[in-house]
Amino acid sequence: MVAESHNAPRAQLQLGAQEAGKKRPRRTFTMRIAIDALGISRPGGGRSATLNLLEPLLELDQLNEYIIFLDQHEPWLDIYKGRVRQIIAPVKQRFLVRIWAQAAWPGFLRAERVNLIHHTKNLATLFNPCPSVVTVHDVMMLLHPEVFHPLDVLYYRTIEPICLRNADRIIAVSQTTAEDLKTYYGLSPSRIEVIHEGIDKIFKPASEQEIMRVRTKYRLPRAYLLHVGCIWPKKNLLTLARAYHRLIQQGAFNGDLVLVGRPYRSKGDPELDRYLAMKAETGRVVRTGAVPQEDLPGLYSGAACVVFPTLHEGFGLVPLEAMACGAPVIASHVGAIEEVLGDAAVLLEDPRDEVALAGLISELVNDPAAQQERRARGLARAARFSRQEAARRTLALYESLV
Repeated sequence: MVAESHNAPRAQLQLGAQEAGKKRPRRTFTMRIAIDALGISRPGGGRSATLNLLEPLLELDQLNEYIIFLDQHEPWLDIYKGRVRQIIAPVKQRFLVRIWAQAAWPGFLRAERVNLIHHTKNLATLFNPCPSVVTVHDVMMLLHPEVFHPLDVLYYRTIEPICLRNADRIIAVSQTTAEDLKTYYGLSPSRIEVIHEGIDKIFKPASEQEIMRVRTKYRLPRAYLLHVGCIWPKKNLLTLARAYHRLIQQGAFNGDLVLVGRPYRSKGDPELDRYLAMKAETGRVVRTGAVPQEDLPGLYSGAACVVFPTLHEGFGLVPLEAMACGAPVIASHVGAIEEVLGDAAVLLEDPRDEVALAGLISELVNDPAAQQERRARGLARAARFSRQEAARRTLALYESLV
């Protein structure tokens, strides 16, 4: 518990009997918790994972107050005004934002008498004057450095291990990520807490009317393959595009390939762009860009299957969301995919094998019984992952450190 001296105005006094011989009143104190949520303004997995923690956490925790560091104002947080403060970064370029955080936060946390800081997206600051928690989603930059900016790789090889060693506790979003932290950073298992991510309640099977609405909005046919996620080499979309065109040429599938998501940063996936330009007359690849979250359940539910041929995932939120919406899923057998999806997904052993991927897609989309079985398994699997349980365990971790 925190000292009463600086939190007395917010302290809650549980009144008890004052008479002699009875217990003295027990004081409970409000913690002041800082949340590092920098970078969630951009649509993508980082934003989804952070909101999947923050929304249920703020609903669950009515006692403590929060300071949330952001790169832009989040209007949905305004309903918590009075116990949630938003601190907006004064700079926008991501490297400058991290320099600002390292320069300004230690003094700010000390002046505000913050009791704990939680860094929610891998990165952290040094010299925090309070206990710190870091959530690590994956160590992809060490496993596949070729798809990242050299400065990012350098950071993860030099600064990140120092930050993790200085953290009081690390949350790994999967057992796979926990093992990677032990292997690549030499962290003690006693300092790592595995807390699986949960799914937003919006992800559930959509009605026929909703499926038709999004199909009309994005001009999609009745049959389409779907990928959701940022467009960049990590997602291995070139293999998916080649597998799709193989199916079209073989007559094994007569529908569109739909890619939902923004280009990652400004680079995107140039090799994919060149390939799709070359194959513009074969099949139809629809690139929607980022879409509103409320459109995703209809897109997932209407897909012949959701294909996720990623090179690595520390969790695998997108295929889990798809399963929650009743979509059959094919995913790479890499990282934490099997840990999270279990036997509900069809697993691709080699994510770069376009021939094998085309074969799995053909078998699934042309077998209604197999599709129905995967839908049922997926719904049951997704139901195991609760945002509320993840928030409850995270709050318990905060309380154990203060």
